[in-house]
Amino acid sequence: MAKNFEAGCVKLLLAINADGKVDYVKLLQSYPQDVFDFASAEAVGKWRWTAASSNPQHQPVLTIVDLSFKASGSRNLKQWQQQCGTAS
Repeated sequence: MAKNFEAGCVKLLLAINADGKVDYVKLLQSYPQDVFDFASAEAVGKWRWTAASSNPQHQPVLTIVDLSFKASGSRNLKQWQQQCGTAS
């Protein structure tokens, strides 16, 4: 966890309904496993979305969200970069 100076990332698949609310969250990938998973899914589930101009009928959509976590001085930065593909 960030408070333990650990960096990480989570990739989530989201189903967003016509009202802009998240109906479904599926964990696709995470590093380190089981560290940021639950909190990420819970937070993203509270987000509200606005339909893009390319979706004027507000059709439900699937999207992927990548979240990255890094605290100053994280002890696993090399592994984080390898696993998450994120520049420091």
